[in-house]
Amino acid sequence: MERTQETYEDVGGPSQRLIPVSPAHRKLWARRRKAMEASGCRHSPIGVKPAGANAAFENALSLFEVLLKSCGLYQVGHVIARDIRVRQIDLQFDNLPERFDGYTILHLTDLHIDKFEGLDDAIISAVAGADVDLCVMTGDFRAADDGPHEQIMPPMGQLVAAIQPQDGFYAVLGNHDDHQLGLAIEQQLGIRLLANESDIIRRGNSQIRLIGADDVNRFYTADADRVLSGGHEDFTIALVHSPEMATEAADGGCDLYLSGHTHGGQVCLPGGKPLVTHLNVNQHLASGQWRVGKMQGYTSSGAGVSGPPVRFFSRGEVTFFRLTRRARI
Repeated sequence: MERTQETYEDVGGPSQRLIPVSPAHRKLWARRRKAMEASGCRHSPIGVKPAGANAAFENALSLFEVLLKSCGLYQVGHVIARDIRVRQIDLQFDNLPERFDGYTILHLTDLHIDKFEGLDDAIISAVAGADVDLCVMTGDFRAADDGPHEQIMPPMGQLVAAIQPQDGFYAVLGNHDDHQLGLAIEQQLGIRLLANESDIIRRGNSQIRLIGADDVNRFYTADADRVLSGGHEDFTIALVHSPEMATEAADGGCDLYLSGHTHGGQVCLPGGKPLVTHLNVNQHLASGQWRVGKMQGYTSSGAGVSGPPVRFFSRGEVTFFRLTRRARI
């Protein structure tokens, strides 16, 4: 990895945020990302899979959709997919800075916002008027794996306009997002992209750190390891598209890990057990709250869907977190 000196630009505002500016790192990231996208291969921590390796699974999804339609279950699953729930979760930490006690975060992931007509309206309705300190998005903004992204910009703009986070918007990319999409949401919508980068949010003399790793399921590089396992002294929140780097983040001293990617299984057995997680590692972290070492984590089932636009024994979600300091005796 090329080493660059990190500089900061004071952008003011209620949180007095300092925004990392590292053009050399971003240029290197974009070049590597573009090359991986062009190859069609899947790069993950366990190795590289050639282009077309998932063709059999894609064919199986098409057959599954035909079967659902033939037995009358397709519309049932589609109605469930449109029904997005709002989850509210309180998390306690021993080391949360006192100035951040009660800090609120809206977590959005796997929007796939152009997947079917009306999905964007359902997501916007679920979050409209949300008054939170921070909004984070952990990837998969569009439905397709590749191709154009211009079609998602209007609904994404409406979504951003519907939320009023004091400390703004942060995002990482997923396996459905190319580097051009990432740059577009940053430049056109003001969503701060973290591409194996970190940022600081301040409250007076206190601060927390946000770390964002690029997608590790399809576009993994060692930079994701470096940014997550660097040894963090601040209270640190890791944003990663999938839970596949949870061990590295916990070992690196992260306190909270927010992810998605799995859709909570999307199609599950009764009781919510996923049939497919699309995880190379950490399949046991496919849904809901979990803990690795001292680090707390959450894998959201996401707001959107992929493949057939249906859900069974699984619900789409938007998630509100409230962080509090654990009372000391």
